[in-house]
Amino acid sequence: MILLIQFRTDESGPHEVKALCDVSGLPYSELLVLNISNPAINSEELLYWGEKANAVLIGGWGESGFEAKTKEKRALLNNAMRKTAPLINYLSEEDKPTLGMCFGHQLLAYMLGGVVGIVKEESETGVTKLQLTQEGRADRIFDGMSRDFAAVVGHKASVASLPEGAQLLVTNSTSPNQAFKMGENMYGTQFHPELTYQGLQERLELFPEYRENENVYEADVSVDADRILKNFFTNVVT
Repeated sequence: MILLIQFRTDESGPHEVKALCDVSGLPYSELLVLNISNPAINSEELLYWGEKANAVLIGGWGESGFEAKTKEKRALLNNAMRKTAPLINYLSEEDKPTLGMCFGHQLLAYMLGGVVGIVKEESETGVTKLQLTQEGRADRIFDGMSRDFAAVVGHKASVASLPEGAQLLVTNSTSPNQAFKMGENMYGTQFHPELTYQGLQERLELFPEYRENENVYEADVSVDADRILKNFFTNVVT
């Protein structure tokens, strides 16, 4: 069983699930989705299912996140961190296969001791070029990928500094900390490995405000998303 932690409360929630399963080939029947916005889901429930899961995915959050400014959205962010803290501590201690995507990447970095900031110049939306670091080229999650590749991005906040001991795996000139690894099995990607170019267009229909930072290179570009997720499930999850 694969546990997906979601934060979305609009149509992007089901879209995230569909995109993830379509791109990775993961059957819906193997995915358990727990949404932080559900008041019935508490820290104990998350930890219980996290212990039973073979791997944990931590999704994005287009509605809010570390860029939250209003009192209501800051409360949502604080609630998300409070609920997920015991689970993330457990995942780190056990070095359990974990993949945080976009907000999930930021949440992992922050909860493990990194710094998340809001720098307008680092915000990205669209399909951008990324580069594997030396550590990234040697890592099993990027098996078969070229040093330079394209990926879907859509974020306003970004990881300003990685947790102590983290390995930087992917970078680019706009937002340097694009992917990292903690231990042997915990990963975070600022980009969206679950989204193809078509998936991006569908997601932007739900969040048109993200288009202000859009930097799409070309239509129908291959973003290698399927390879990253498939590598995670075949090479990391056992």
